[in-house]
Amino acid sequence: MRVLVALLLAVAPTAVSAQTAAAPVATVDPARLVAARRVVDTVFPAAQREAMMSAMVASMGQSTLAAIQQQPDVARLMTAEPRSRPVFERFLQQQQTKTTALIQANIPGMVDAMARAYARRFTAAQLADMQTFFETPTGQAYVTQSMTIMSDPDVAAWQAKVTGASIATIGTDVQQFVRELMALAPVSKAER
Repeated sequence: MRVLVALLLAVAPTAVSAQTAAAPVATVDPARLVAARRVVDTVFPAAQREAMMSAMVASMGQSTLAAIQQQPDVARLMTAEPRSRPVFERFLQQQQTKTTALIQANIPGMVDAMARAYARRFTAAQLADMQTFFETPTGQAYVTQSMTIMSDPDVAAWQAKVTGASIATIGTDVQQFVRELMALAPVSKAER
């Protein structure tokens, strides 16, 4: 059970990072922001945003599932208790569904954040050059294919490998973390 809890902690590392406060950022030149919004709208077309994000989350979910199922402790659990496989798969599917819904509900904020990020990093001239490129046939091909790159078999295999390596160490890391926290526990009067 301890291994499963550790694995579940590994599945949701973004939950912790999503709750951290963002540092204040510098204001953005309004002209650059307008140009950046055009680029973002071209690279990330409004009509395709939900499908693109769903495909990305699904790809990452499949890589995570494959990596977790290949872990020796999980493989032993699923062999010893075959009923655990559908429970585990259902849990991951529920998490993927929740993540997809959360991301889709927040796409407008993501698009705004992306536009501001582009506006901070690129000059108006660079943004105009990007816009020109993305309107070409090659640029449109890039726009169409760029979001599907994460589901490419080579990229998916890399994701599974990295996720597996991360999961392989989480049990030891969690144990060390708990030991360090326990060492901080106040000493009671009886123990003094």
